Amino acid sequence: MPLLSVHKITPLEEGCPYATWPRPNIKWCEENLCSYITTPANTWSNLSYVIFGIWMIYDASRRQAKKGKTGSRTLKTIGVASIMVGVTSGIYHATYTAHGQFLDFVGMYMFAVIPVILNLRRLRFLTRKTENIAGFLVILLLSVFTALVQLEIIFPNGGFPIQNLVAIMIFITVIQEIVLWYRSVITNRGHFIRSLVFIGAGFACSISDATGLWCDPKNHFVQGHAVWHVLGGISLQFLYLFYAQFDLESDPMLPLVKNV
Repeated sequence: MPLLSVHKITPLEEGCPYATWPRPNIKWCEENLCSYITTPANTWSNLSYVIFGIWMIYDASRRQAKKGKTGSRTLKTIGVASIMVGVTSGIYHATYTAHGQFLDFVGMYMFAVIPVILNLRRLRFLTRKTENIAGFLVILLLSVFTALVQLEIIFPNGGFPIQNLVAIMIFITVIQEIVLWYRSVITNRGHFIRSLVFIGAGFACSISDATGLWCDPKNHFVQGHAVWHVLGGISLQFLYLFYAQFDLESDPMLPLVKNV
């Protein structure tokens, strides 16, 4: 994505918050303010992830109480991960710093790894006992790789757009679902498709922001990248609903749960 951006990465004015901190690898359309929240639209729009994440945790607790089960940890984890996406992305866009961007990447990895790991359980490559360590190792490896790229220890001069890692994980999730479909696993994929539609629409808005097709730098209420955040939160909600149809606490995984 950085390779598509037409916006020059500019420094903050001297004396402004974060002015001496290193800059991220991409500049979005919204003009940076001399403030503790440098890009208001791209910052506050992350509340979408937080609001939907809180709803996910509430819904997971409701489903647990309704079914009289003792555990809904995995569903609640999806909600917590959504909140982390919102918080870390909010920090990044508020500060316009490489440090904030690193947190943003880690937050995205925390959510993006969940469907990949759950699908590996559905494919019987992982078990309930091994999924946590597998997820942790993936997040750790991606985070270390991101830090090495940002420090230019590998791929110097911005030779690798780190944003592609999240796109790769989404692609892997889609491929996994296609494999499961070919294996004739009975699954309602309506919410999964809706999730892809919303994240696709959000991606289009983000690209239009980066390329200047949708760009009003002085608009601090609505930006293309801000709409990406809002639609992304909706997409994560549909992904949560997709996985809510499974009994995620069982092992082996995953029998369908009736009347969800």
